[in-house]
Parts: sequence; C-alpha cells; structure tokens
Amino acid sequence: MLPSQARDKQEKLEKKTVSLQAVLRALSFEGWEDDDTTPQHFRDLVQRWGASPATRDGELRQLLIWGTGSDELPAGTVITVKPASTCAHLPSAATCTMEVLLPPGTASAGALEASLATALGHISFGVE
Repeated sequence: MLPSQARDKQEKLEKKTVSLQAVLRALSFEGWEDDDTTPQHFRDLVQRWGASPATRDGELRQLLIWGTGSDELPAGTVITVKPASTCAHLPSAATCTMEVLLPPGTASAGALEASLATALGHISFGVE
C-alpha cells in the first residue's frame, strides 16, 4: 500500500463517527428486575460517552467494539443487555450474539463506569 493510500484510509477511519441515537436504539434490556437501576446507569453512561462525536478511540466506539466486535453499527443491529449471574462479575460481552452482561444491582453510574473501564481495558479477541 502506498503511503498516500494508508493516509487516506487512516483519515477515513478518523472521520467515522458513531451515532449516539443509533446506539441507544440498538440497546435492548432483557431479564432485569424492575427495581434494578443498572440498565438506567448503563443508558446514562452511553449518553454521556456519546455527548460529543465519538472518535475512533473514544469510549463509545470502544464500547461498541467490545460489545459487538465492530466499530460500526449496521441498521437493525440489536445489542441485548442482560444481568450477569452475580453482582461480583465484571461486565462481559459475547460479540457473536451481541450480548452485554452487566453486574446486577450496580449502586451508581460511577461504579458501573469503573467496572466497564476495567473490562474495556482488557479487550482481546480469539485465543492468545
């Protein structure tokens, strides 16, 4: 690849933005207790992370890659957000089924953000 082609490809990647509204529309919350505030904390966090256009390395894009395996969100995509089996779990994701598992009963948006930051900091795909 010529240097100019590599630069053009990089510029296209940097110009891509993630639509906050598209991400919010894609979220489907299943299996949560009515009094569990974790889903609302997650929605609030997604909205805060998407308040300004997400850059390639922004939190919203990183969340998309972690939850779906892709930095793009095709129309009609559904990301199912479910409670993990225990509150001791870090958030986890199954990219093949586009499922995100969050610890139930998370006390605050800050606590959820901290656990998501830990999970996002350990992104790996495949067998290492």
